[in-house]
Amino acid sequence: MTAGTSPGLEALGLNERALEIADAMEESAAALRVGVTRLAGGARVIDAGVQVNGGFDAGLALAEICMGGLGTVVYSPLQIGDGAWPGVTVWTDHPAVACMASQYAGWAISVGSFFAMGSGPLRSHARVEKELFGKLEYAEEAGHGVLVLEGRSLPTDEVAAWVAAKSGLDPARLTFVIAPTASIAGGVQIAARVLETGLHKMETLGFDVRRVVSGMGMAPIPPVAKNDLRGIGRTNDCILYGGQAHYTIRASDQELAEAFAGQAAIAIDNATLLEGLQRSNLDLGLAYDATIEGWSRALDLRDKETEGHSRRVTEVTVKLAQALDISEDEITHIRRGALLHDIGKIGIPDSILHKPDTLTEEEWVTMRRHPQFAYDMLSPIEYLRPALAIPYNHHEKWDGTGYPRRLKGEEIPMSARLFAIADVWDALTSNRPYRDAWTEEQALAYIREQSGKHFDPQVVELFFQVIEGT
Repeated sequence: MTAGTSPGLEALGLNERALEIADAMEESAAALRVGVTRLAGGARVIDAGVQVNGGFDAGLALAEICMGGLGTVVYSPLQIGDGAWPGVTVWTDHPAVACMASQYAGWAISVGSFFAMGSGPLRSHARVEKELFGKLEYAEEAGHGVLVLEGRSLPTDEVAAWVAAKSGLDPARLTFVIAPTASIAGGVQIAARVLETGLHKMETLGFDVRRVVSGMGMAPIPPVAKNDLRGIGRTNDCILYGGQAHYTIRASDQELAEAFAGQAAIAIDNATLLEGLQRSNLDLGLAYDATIEGWSRALDLRDKETEGHSRRVTEVTVKLAQALDISEDEITHIRRGALLHDIGKIGIPDSILHKPDTLTEEEWVTMRRHPQFAYDMLSPIEYLRPALAIPYNHHEKWDGTGYPRRLKGEEIPMSARLFAIADVWDALTSNRPYRDAWTEEQALAYIREQSGKHFDPQVVELFFQVIEGT
């Protein structure tokens, strides 16, 4: 095959391969310290860490199920500083399929009060992520689906019925394998995503990941955290600071240079391998960003926001920051804060967040706590502290009538003042279940009217300059 072409992706039976591993887990449930139950509707649930201890062997099985049986995961010591640290080594000769069509946690499972991120081979059958699977041009028709859940609650019959409806399978033909982030097995399966993290970044940069021929990566295993949020920080640290990923890519030097231009955190080590075949060693310095983007999409889904809300408001906020000549380093933090602006709503009950009627005053008191929840959740994560200004302050108002701290004027961080206009602009110009979108003229008039009240007057003028220039 000549350089520059994309290999076709034939169906490789991901669900059948994963089902064999899941069956073996059930047969060795006691030895693996996993729990196996059947729901009333027939779905099988394999618990690797919610109500049971799980363990390292369960983690290996979970990681290989995540990759649809097309990846090998083994334990190996890694040199970290002056000592050795337990780690995983993972490799696959089908990275686009094993990592992006199966392992990537791209399916948000939100049913009633249940929420978990779904990964594993059932994704390639259900294909609810239409844009991604359209790019991959990969599809499977499976008789039995296997879905890996990263969550703290076991799926119910209601969840199984929802997943069955989305995938067109009977609930009795479904297997769920679940472990929390803060568990032994959960930490192992996330560390084994070291290859997938780099592939996801390539995909977001517009590179055709089907041209990645093979991959091998290593990452340390995180110690089990006290809660899942801290667990996310630890697993990301392990991949970001301790992980390595090596990819064999079919592309020319010019194509690789164009694909990764401007990404200072991605180092490409080119060594010609046969005709146009390249060996690339990619630093995973942007691993956090892939996780943040996943959180952002999940938050949009839970809050029933218009699809793409967080992405759009982030783009506008970044444009405003660039117009102010804010440094690129600071813009990086602004972008992360904008994507996570409503992460505090994780702490708001569904009965309030999804209430179709007007909130009571008591409910508003609870709702207005979400910026404080965001601060409490993100401040322990050193990497995200510089991004806190927007999640913590985006509901403050220029005239001091906002919340949670009733900051006034320039007491409000500039990034939060920029974001406030972007957020209101997108909310007004997007359709909502309870109203149609405003016209741009109506929204602009409202923003102008709120100058000096809700918004910083100088930022209002900047916003109009940016909008008129696009």
